[in-house]
Formats: sequence, C-alpha cells, structure tokens
Amino acid sequence: MAPVWASGATSAALTGWAASRVAVVDASAPTGAAPSFGLADAAPHLPGTLALSLVLLACWGVLLVTHGRVRTLVAGLGAVAATAALALAVLDARHLRADLADAASSQGRTPGEIGFTPWFWLALVAGATARALALVATRQARRWPAMGSRYDAPGTPARPATGAGLVDLWRAQDEGADPTAPEGE
Repeated sequence: MAPVWASGATSAALTGWAASRVAVVDASAPTGAAPSFGLADAAPHLPGTLALSLVLLACWGVLLVTHGRVRTLVAGLGAVAATAALALAVLDARHLRADLADAASSQGRTPGEIGFTPWFWLALVAGATARALALVATRQARRWPAMGSRYDAPGTPARPATGAGLVDLWRAQDEGADPTAPEGE
C-alpha cells in the first residue's frame, strides 16, 4: 500500500503544480513580454487539470482512512479524476495554442513557433502516472490494511467488569474505554 499511495499522492501533486504553470509559449513574442490572449479571464495554464488534480489528491488522502467498498469507490473516483485531468490538459493546451496564435495575429505579428513548455509535458507525464496508480489502487484497495476500529466514530465501548485482569483493562483501553472513569460513565 505505502509505495502505491506515496507515488500516487506525489504524482497528483506534481500534476497540479505543473498545471498551474505556463503551458504554451509563442517564440515570436517580444522577449520579456507576458503572453497576451486578448481576454481578461484567459490564462496560459491548465485550470481544469489543476482542479482535477486537487480532487485526485483529496482521494489519495481519503484512501488512508476508509476501508472496504468505500475505499474502492474513492480509488475509482480518483481514476476518473486523473483520466479527466489528462483529457482536459490536452483540450486546454489545444485551445491555448489557438488563442495564442489569434492573439499574435491580432497584434499584427505572424505567430511564430507556438509550442508547449516543459510544464505541460510534466503535467501529462505526472497525470498519466497518477491515473495508472489510481487504477492499481482501485484493483488492490480491498486488500490494503485498514485503520483500527478505534478510529471509527465513537460508540458505546465495552467496559470490563470490576476486578478484571490487567489484560482485560488493556483490551478495554484499546477499544476506547477509560478504565479510570467511574462505573456508569
């Protein structure tokens, strides 16, 4: 569980980090000029991929504290989020290239070499890795160890009888009972 979880959480974080960086550049733009898309709300990064990578990162966190069917469902949700993040990265990048070419044309420049930055490629590779690991987690989640029942929602703990042995007191304490509390609490 540990290697898959750690690798999956790391790849989800890398996907989000890379998606928040500039994904497409125009080599013909004046040096030092920020990319201009002509729209106030346009950005040269991959916002959809960033949002879905955060969903995927949350799924990896939830996998630690769940078990059984819920864990399998959350792992499946993570796989869906990773797949959608990859698809959005490709779609957003295509739109960004077209927007950048239109912006260059509207500024009276001929669009030069419009290309992808290393951040875009890192987002794709990390996203593909995150997807593969989420699929592995979906298949193996039921076999992974779960947290003990003492971390579940509180219930009525079983209280050992008065005069119980030391082992019984330790077991009761493991189950959440307070052996120092008076009877009836």
